[in-house]
Amino acid sequence: MFKRLLQITAAILAGLVLAFIVFESGLRIMGAAKGNNTTLNFQASEAKQADYTILCLGDSNTFGLGAEKTMSYPRQLERLLNAQKPQQKFNIINAGRPGNNTSLVIESARTALKTLSPDLVIILAGANNYWNFSGYRTYRRRKKFFGKIFNCFYGLKTVKFFALSAMRFQNWKEEIRRAKAAKKPLPPGLPETLPMLNLPTAPKQENPDWDKSAHAYEDGRNFKQAQQHYKEQIAFLHGDPTAAVHICFRLACLLYQNGRHNEALSALKEGIKLCPDFADNYHKIGLILFEQEKYDHALEWFIRALEINPESESFYHHLGLVLEKTGSFEQTENQLKRLNAFNPKARDTLALIQKRSKMTSAIEDWIESDLTELVKMFKAENVKIILQGCIRYSSINKVIKAVADKEKIPFVDNAERFENLFSSGTPESEILAEDMAHANAKGYALIVENIFTAIKQNRFLGFSSEENPKDSK
Repeated sequence: MFKRLLQITAAILAGLVLAFIVFESGLRIMGAAKGNNTTLNFQASEAKQADYTILCLGDSNTFGLGAEKTMSYPRQLERLLNAQKPQQKFNIINAGRPGNNTSLVIESARTALKTLSPDLVIILAGANNYWNFSGYRTYRRRKKFFGKIFNCFYGLKTVKFFALSAMRFQNWKEEIRRAKAAKKPLPPGLPETLPMLNLPTAPKQENPDWDKSAHAYEDGRNFKQAQQHYKEQIAFLHGDPTAAVHICFRLACLLYQNGRHNEALSALKEGIKLCPDFADNYHKIGLILFEQEKYDHALEWFIRALEINPESESFYHHLGLVLEKTGSFEQTENQLKRLNAFNPKARDTLALIQKRSKMTSAIEDWIESDLTELVKMFKAENVKIILQGCIRYSSINKVIKAVADKEKIPFVDNAERFENLFSSGTPESEILAEDMAHANAKGYALIVENIFTAIKQNRFLGFSSEENPKDSK
């Protein structure tokens, strides 16, 4: 009897293993046939025609925010290298993505190495780890034995298939939860009386150029005309709340920029009335209350925004700022636990809140660990590496430089170059974009000069330190 039971159990296990092998193989074959890395494959075909391929990894400063696409530092560097050595072809692949932290850069690197064989990789990352916590828990698990087993296990397509199916089910539950959150009474903190929005009578037909006109008025600082255009469009779209709510939000931003905070709150409240599940309205109210130093009320509006849209990194970033003012970590932790089952960003934020007293140290350790892994990944493929420092953020740059020194690879100190220019009287607006967080075209040109100097000093890509850059325009 016992022997028969063992045979049945063995047969069932063998059947399950066979089913798993067939299912896993089928998923891999379908994935290969579908070709889900079309962008990189296309870029890889270009790379095969080049003498040298350079891969640029990073965040929005690599992507090129603050300038035209053609003026990002990878594009400018590509033109410079090809002008310097016209007899050879240099192909640069820009794998920068706005919002990327170091963990997301590791994912991009792994994907790139499946289709590319770069001669040089240039990395600029780390600043976003202070607000984008995606991957933080994975980094912590990676340091433990069972975490390594988990990461191997999660590499199976079957596991990912069932994880994706579970996520779809969670998304369905998430839609129900968001709808409930949108029906809740508004959080406190708004003034008891707000000015009327005073929408005009809806025009009989839409002005097709209203958007262009409104922007023209804004650019020309004709506030009243721009405000009137926005209000007319809201009135016209009132029967389409999904469209009208976006115009309400833009009107609120315009009012806010002109110091009319209460009128901005009126526009945002009207937007919530039109479309209660548009999370940006709640978030913007939180920002206004935060600026007015009503931190407890701002916290509640940020939480409401996250309940409706727990995907937004900027919501978590501003939640962190208000937490520094209120110290309401326990209260916020309990509120975020409601989102814990739905969204990994909430779990990552919780993980850092629970380590609040060591947050800065924890983030720096995370950056160091990820950058070290990146460097070792490319060293294993015999790829040359340059690590860049951020334009600002000296504390992050110390971590990045420490990794570069430890791994004996070049470090490009962009912050020192920029700060020297500012100290000598160069206006920040001359080399920085309007947000003062990204470079503009001239700023990216400075980064290119720094990188090209490092390339020559280290004799990468066939260059020598004696060569002077030629005009790349």
